[in-house]
Amino acid sequence: HEIQGPEVLELGAGTGVSGLYAGALGASRIVLTDGGGPEVISNLQGNAERNAALLRERGCTSVECAHYRFGEGELPGNGFDWILASDVTYSVHDVRGGLCGCVAELLAQGKAGRCIIAHEHRRSTMFDIDTILTNRPAARWDEDDVGLREFLAVASEYGLRVTPLVSEPGSRKQDGDMVIMTMDMSIIELSLPS
Repeated sequence: HEIQGPEVLELGAGTGVSGLYAGALGASRIVLTDGGGPEVISNLQGNAERNAALLRERGCTSVECAHYRFGEGELPGNGFDWILASDVTYSVHDVRGGLCGCVAELLAQGKAGRCIIAHEHRRSTMFDIDTILTNRPAARWDEDDVGLREFLAVASEYGLRVTPLVSEPGSRKQDGDMVIMTMDMSIIELSLPS
């Protein structure tokens, strides 16, 4: 599970966990971007600093944190081997076009042939208290995910090919007084048609 040497861009990094993990697996350069306010970028920089020794030990020689809001301003560089994003597709109604446009442009200009996106499925019944308490959704785990459906439509408008890589429904297990839950997740690949 190592990715020795590539340059990795994480879009919508939040805490930077995906990009930092790529660095721990051997990426030589990581660029972590997020469109949040100064406190988000400060937290991102702090996480990078806290992991600097491990990253250097694993061969990562450069970690950059930058403000970038999808579709606004200059792209966060080029020449990346990998583009990653996690949990960026669910509530970005006003920036889905910016995200897809950014990914399409980065794929067209750089070495990266694909963008890997982790998506947590969210149903319209997700915040219904009876559904939560019984863990009995009214719909199949992935068929009522309006956010994903809308994102895939926008990706298609931007000429991006979508390839599902992994889809796993979540689980719920009672362990004494504690409930252990995993989320409904899919990993998708965005690429340009050949």
